[in-house]
Amino acid sequence: MIFSPLEQFTIIPIIEISNFSIFAIFVLLTIILLKFLNKFILSKHIEWWYSNQNNIGDHIYILLTLWFLILISNLIGMVPYSLTLTAQGIFVFSIALPTFLAINLFGIKLHGHNLFYLFLPAGAPLILTPVIAILEFISYSIRSLSLTLRLSANMIAGHILMKIMIYAFIEMPLLSIIILPIVFLELMVAFLQAYVFLVLIISYYGDVSLPH
Repeated sequence: MIFSPLEQFTIIPIIEISNFSIFAIFVLLTIILLKFLNKFILSKHIEWWYSNQNNIGDHIYILLTLWFLILISNLIGMVPYSLTLTAQGIFVFSIALPTFLAINLFGIKLHGHNLFYLFLPAGAPLILTPVIAILEFISYSIRSLSLTLRLSANMIAGHILMKIMIYAFIEMPLLSIIILPIVFLELMVAFLQAYVFLVLIISYYGDVSLPH
């Protein structure tokens, strides 16, 4: 089969860019700009987190990156005709799972096999030890999944409610009085869910950093 010598110059699309990819790139660029163009924001956050959280150490910068990533993703979703990245379960899970694994690897590095005492509460009856250990292991292992479901479900539910109220407003303009408080509430949820996500990550970090 003979091919045209001009085929080597043909432009072929290799990667399809979706709205998800566009907003993900936008969020990452926003975080980079916040870091390099406005050090005041970063320094104030570091001072606030250091004064309110203990045993974080040098990992504060990683945690702040997670905080900004979740928060900005939540807030961008409030803009009309945009995409809420944190409503996508795979996006949140891709953050929660590596973070959870990194925390546990850090705990193993600190304590070795002693870290597995997390699965055995103090004072547990000896005869129930195997059952309790298995249940504790299962509940501990699904933490990354619970982080994903908590954040994604809250963002999905809030945005669905806003969408329904906007459709209702088109039919009955008097409902605009109800829509504004709901939008404000969803804005608060965007901040709150970012805070809850980070606090839970810090609590998991605290669990593995304590002596065992």
